[in-house]
Amino acid sequence: MQNDSIEQIRRVVVETVIELMDIGGTTPEITCEVIAENLPQQYKGLGAEKVFSLCKEVHASSEPVESAGLQALFEVFNKRYFDGRLCHFTVLAVYDASHFSGNQSGCGWVDFTNRRIYVQITGTLLGCSMTNYLLVQMAHAAKGTNDWLDERWINEMLRLRLLGAPVADFQARNWRM
Repeated sequence: MQNDSIEQIRRVVVETVIELMDIGGTTPEITCEVIAENLPQQYKGLGAEKVFSLCKEVHASSEPVESAGLQALFEVFNKRYFDGRLCHFTVLAVYDASHFSGNQSGCGWVDFTNRRIYVQITGTLLGCSMTNYLLVQMAHAAKGTNDWLDERWINEMLRLRLLGAPVADFQARNWRM
């Protein structure tokens, strides 16, 4: 019975993290507070410590099925838009990209040391899809920077847009050469 409760709360934690990330971000602490407020009986029944542990676990995890899909898409985009230059990157679909970057990183982060691209799972924040987020991080990887103000990265995003890559239009309008 308790395993069912844990799995039910875990699903709610996942949904809550995605929703909160889409509207500006969250932490395990904030996620736990929202769960306590929205599901007080389940929260109390499972216990604050266990719910908080689940929140921390979700924030620090990736989703294998989404990761596999993004990895396959990465291979296609790498050939189509980057002439195969971005070899040996592993793509992970994560619930909280800031957990892996150590700061508020928005939609993702590139770990150049370990050759990993983290793409945050979204419910379409501002109309942006995970496909868009993947391309954003691939452009960061291509230019060797996680800096959103780096001129080389901005020019790379404009190049992708001109090639017809599925990059969000609202972003392209805000970039300057």
